[in-house]
Amino acid sequence: MNTKTPNKKPHIPIKRIEAAIQKSCGLKIDICQIAKISRTTLYKKCLQYPKLESMIKEKQEETLDIAESKLLELIKQGNITAIIFFLKTQGKGRGYSERTEMSLSHRIEKEIDLNKLTESGLQRVANGEDFMTVLADPRSWINPCEMKLIQ
Repeated sequence: MNTKTPNKKPHIPIKRIEAAIQKSCGLKIDICQIAKISRTTLYKKCLQYPKLESMIKEKQEETLDIAESKLLELIKQGNITAIIFFLKTQGKGRGYSERTEMSLSHRIEKEIDLNKLTESGLQRVANGEDFMTVLADPRSWINPCEMKLIQ
């Protein structure tokens, strides 16, 4: 007679996960290590208890706030790397960018024979992808030499 009980998964107290979230920086790998649970368990618990996901997001926001304040401290100290990083990421509207982004809108006065597009090209257009983007992609054309029609 077998008196063994079936393998049951151990109960993981939510308080243990909540404490791990508070000790972490909102990084799920850290939460799992601190709480001694797998990522799968964490994801399942977050689905089961939405409050956990909210706590993680809040902790991530806190960490981002700390990082931003440290960056601003470095900027105030004259750290050139921090200044350049800030201007590249936050000063785009004032022209601080490594690349120029252009928005073009013009009217094409040429007829394009859609029979020269591949099935996948036509499907991309049908799915709402930007028509000019599809036309500029050589994979959209049965014969990529036909691309000269749009140039």
